[in-house]
Amino acid sequence: MATLLEDLVQWIVDNGLCEGDGIDIFRDYLPDTPDKLVCLIEYDSDLPTTKFNQSCVHYIQIVCRDVTASGALQKATQIFNLFHRVNETVTDLPNGRWALIYPRQAPFKIDEDEKRRVYYGFNVAITTSIN
Repeated sequence: MATLLEDLVQWIVDNGLCEGDGIDIFRDYLPDTPDKLVCLIEYDSDLPTTKFNQSCVHYIQIVCRDVTASGALQKATQIFNLFHRVNETVTDLPNGRWALIYPRQAPFKIDEDEKRRVYYGFNVAITTSIN
């Protein structure tokens, strides 16, 4: 079975916001190239809850990098809008996984690196099955 990050990457690609896994969207890894990319980073998860029977909450940061601040913000906003559109409704992800997606804030500037590439991102909480 695919991981949650793999399912989210495929969902973003299926919605036309990125080309493909390892092309312009990555999981838990920010490669030096390409300059324009999206990365999903899981940074925490909670223990299974009883409310949704065998589910748990994953915390993921969506990071968008571009050579311009406006480009990074635009990509982050597009992906935020996809996540926000399904806020608080059960969403079917690829591979049969269900998810409740809660964006935790609007996109914000994270950083600018030594190559002057700009990073924007936002955090989401996702309740899904523990598998």
